[in-house]
Amino acid sequence: MKTWIHRLGSIKIAVVLLVVILIALAAGTILESARGTEAAARLVYYSLWFRVLLALFAANVAFALIDLWPWGRPRIGFVLTHGSMLLILLGALVTDRASLEGQLALWEGEQSGVVAAGPAPGESGPGGQFTLPFSVRLDSFEIDYYPGTHRPAMFRSRVTVSDPRSGRTLPAVIEMNRELSYDGYRFFQSSYQQTPQGEQSILLVSRDPGQPIVFAGYALLMAGMGTVLAKSFAQRRALDIKMAS
Repeated sequence: MKTWIHRLGSIKIAVVLLVVILIALAAGTILESARGTEAAARLVYYSLWFRVLLALFAANVAFALIDLWPWGRPRIGFVLTHGSMLLILLGALVTDRASLEGQLALWEGEQSGVVAAGPAPGESGPGGQFTLPFSVRLDSFEIDYYPGTHRPAMFRSRVTVSDPRSGRTLPAVIEMNRELSYDGYRFFQSSYQQTPQGEQSILLVSRDPGQPIVFAGYALLMAGMGTVLAKSFAQRRALDIKMAS
């Protein structure tokens, strides 16, 4: 068993997998430029083969950590950097399986918590919908124009969030460069519609529970790299002192 763990966690396998992943990402970038984001997502980023590739890399990292158990202080940098990779991949998996994105279209005075969702990334066909655990009311929609023209310079939605779970109401303003974050959901001003009957604001709604995990992974990666560099510097300094003496 120990022999197999050592083989599956080898650096050679890790290098091969990383090279293949980088080639796949490069191909996805080229495909996105040539045929659009949807094609790249369907054929590369959210394809089964690419997910299998990431799973194999995660398994390789996990076996590498197991192979060096017990870790101890001398290996703390190795543990932090490899653990951060697993954490980043875990965050990506949570994003893939649990993220939500859609549009909330509201007329002035309208209140709703039902969001129209598009198809999942990498998939085609009609989307569905999901319901927020709270509701949003569009109190007013405003447009600022460039002086002397009818070209919109800025448009904003003044909304009120009503949360029945806590009885809380929260007034907020959503603009093109000013989002609203509430209960893990983020609201962005996407577009609008003007008719003789009134004005409608279209808000982009997203929720990504994997993002904090990915950010934690990046922080852990920086800590691991800092630890490795500090250890290398200390060893070099000790060697210089020894040679000088």
